[in-house]
Amino acid sequence: MNNLKFTLAGSVCLILAFNVSVAGAVKREPVSHFIAVDVSQSSPVMRQSNFLKRLLPKLEEKLGQAFKHGDTVELTTVGIDDHDEIFSQSLRVPRRTSRAYKMIANYVMALHTKKKAQSETQLRSYFADTSFNCQPGSLVLLITDGIDSGGEFFNMGSVLDKKAKIPPLPDQLTNCNVLFMGIGVSVEGHKLSSIHKQTIRDAWRDFVIASGGRYSQAVTR
Repeated sequence: MNNLKFTLAGSVCLILAFNVSVAGAVKREPVSHFIAVDVSQSSPVMRQSNFLKRLLPKLEEKLGQAFKHGDTVELTTVGIDDHDEIFSQSLRVPRRTSRAYKMIANYVMALHTKKKAQSETQLRSYFADTSFNCQPGSLVLLITDGIDSGGEFFNMGSVLDKKAKIPPLPDQLTNCNVLFMGIGVSVEGHKLSSIHKQTIRDAWRDFVIASGGRYSQAVTR
């Protein structure tokens, strides 16, 4: 009799657990993702083949985690405000999500052979000019060393000397998961000290958080 009670109790627990699991497995609505690739002269994407080899598996991993069928992806390059050189494409993630992230990974890997490196980058302008409207699950991915020309908004030299911050954009990145890949990675002719590398990472982290987003980084060497 005790065994019967135990079996019935166990069955009830399994049924309850199953019902809770099914109830909790709510299908996520499609969301928008944003990928920006730095094509300036200091970008490791344009100048460092070893970086690209390290980048590829992590890039496919992160995109594979974020992408779901029906999501949209805005892929763009970031440099100076020269529209003849800026690439931008929108795509919808197919049912076989691996097709989308492999296509994007292949594009990034071949970028240095297809585009001429630009003289500078305006990352903050990219953040300011893009209508993110992130939903929970949206990824904003930047592949960049993090060096920004600053334009009229700030001086990067002052940021590196810890005399200034990158001016935030309040609420612009609400619900956005912002991932920097390659941040602080330097190339020949644009070498950064270990202190400056950390300062750059800290500065963009503070900017993202102050703008309402969640910050993370990967492939930082």
